[in-house]
Amino acid sequence: MSSPALDSLLTAFEAAPDSRLILPLIELAQSPEERRRVLAAASRDSAFTADPPAAASLAALAVELADWPLALRYAADNPAALASEVEALLALGRAGEAETRYRLVVSTNPALEQPALMERIEAAKAEDPEAAGNVLAFNRAPAQSAGGRGEPDEDAIAVAHL
Repeated sequence: MSSPALDSLLTAFEAAPDSRLILPLIELAQSPEERRRVLAAASRDSAFTADPPAAASLAALAVELADWPLALRYAADNPAALASEVEALLALGRAGEAETRYRLVVSTNPALEQPALMERIEAAKAEDPEAAGNVLAFNRAPAQSAGGRGEPDEDAIAVAHL
């Protein structure tokens, strides 16, 4: 059974969604069921993806609840949600994409660097080399000769990795 405070705030939020209520709702929701209710209510309004602090909080909540697609939705283009985005991508077996996103965000804002997060990416890549992305796959691609000239057939390589 949820708390009366959570029920009241959730009712108010559902009547008039306001990003300022996201953090209090998350803090009041203690059980996984309550937290799912908060995430479901917030998911009905796509405006929260445009509010970086609210979206980062919702992305973290989605990661906590293992809702990877929703975590990616809230983390999209939000440097404040980098950890959630990386966790979701890793959970989906997309280590190469996680690394690319991490490096892009950190190159833009070095203050967001999180060595532990990069270690998780490296561990995921080592665990599953296929999840590392097309860069490694491209490097492993056979360099078939194009017309016997000994040059790589770029079309064949590209098609092999679609």
